[in-house]
This record gives sequence, C-alpha cells and structure tokens, in this order.
Amino acid sequence: MTNTAYGRASMAYRASGLLIHEPASVALALHQKLYAAVTSASLAGEQNRLDEMSGHVQTASSILTAMRMHMNFELAGAEGRQLERFYHRLQRRIVNAAMLRDGSPEWSEITGQIRGVMLGLSKATSRQH
Repeated sequence: MTNTAYGRASMAYRASGLLIHEPASVALALHQKLYAAVTSASLAGEQNRLDEMSGHVQTASSILTAMRMHMNFELAGAEGRQLERFYHRLQRRIVNAAMLRDGSPEWSEITGQIRGVMLGLSKATSRQH
C-alpha cells in the first residue's frame, strides 16, 4: 500500500470500478464532471464568488486538457479531429466566459453543448448494455 498522491489516486480509481466499464461510460463520467464544474462556475460567477468560480473553471479546464492529451483523435479520423477542435474551442469559451462581466448567456450555451455530448454518450452506453 502506497501513500503517494499517485498511489492513492490509482487505488481510488480501481475501487471506483471504472476500469471494468466501456470507454463510453468513462467518457460519460468525465463529461458529467465537466458539466458539474461548468455549472458550478456559472453559479459562482452569478453570485460574485470569483475565487470559487476560478476554481471550477480550473477544474473544467483540467478535465478538457486531460481528455485532449490522452485521447487518440487521429485514430477516429475526421470525426476525431472535429472532436479535438470542439474540446479546444470549449476550453477557450469556458475561460473567456469566466472573464466576462455577465457571462451567463455564454455559460448557458457552453452547458448546452456539454449536455448534447452527454446525451450522445448516454445513448452509446445504453446500447452497450
């Protein structure tokens, strides 16, 4: 048993059972976390809790960066490259929305796009079971 941060994270990941799920289930879980971070950032911004909003934006950005770094978009051809561009634009939009004085319309569009991806992933995971 290891006490390093990596060791604890690795054990938690294994314990969560995600290792036995299909890739679409893992992607859906990541998008749900992304959606939660973005909606939390939006709410914190509306309530002028800027430090909290910044933390949620950082979480969302970290999720997107991790997905962009660890997915093999080239393997999926044109659709994969399109998804990579989508994640890149989404990350920029999240950061930009955080800088807007009244970012609420932008937040709504961003969460709508994430919901759309989650719906597609949800349908994919339900077909796999």
